[in-house]
Amino acid sequence: MRQAQQLIKALPILLSLFVFSCNNETEKADTKTDTIAVPPTSADDPAHFCYEFINNRDTVMLELVVGPDDMVSGDLLYQLAGKDRNKGTIKGVLHNDTVLADYTFMSEGKQSVRELTFLKKDSSLTEGYAAMEEKDGKMQFKSGVIPSYNGLKLILTNCKN
Repeated sequence: MRQAQQLIKALPILLSLFVFSCNNETEKADTKTDTIAVPPTSADDPAHFCYEFINNRDTVMLELVVGPDDMVSGDLLYQLAGKDRNKGTIKGVLHNDTVLADYTFMSEGKQSVRELTFLKKDSSLTEGYAAMEEKDGKMQFKSGVIPSYNGLKLILTNCKN
């Protein structure tokens, strides 16, 4: 719970920096335009964030919901040039600055599950990679292996309705 409160306290500062860095964009209440996720109105409300990576023909989009108990869920899309499109959901936990979750997705008509991790720094999430193994039908990080966070860097962005 303390981690969630720290995250909630830091969000206004991060969001202010992001909003002021945008040219001529203003927030409007009660409109159907894109908006930046705002901190929850109470300690029991989940926070909703959107992140994306776009580079030429590569796209990764993550809608992340962080609950008051630091549980995370959301939708994740990988559309990388030369690879199969993966679209699915994540469920996991936020521990300090690290998201650790299971990604359940469809690819080539088959459902798969793999463990994934992201490191939060400023207003971005960087995907972590490590050696993986299959266990009970799920691809997961090998025991004792520490992920390297030098993967795709997803930037905080407006959530699209």
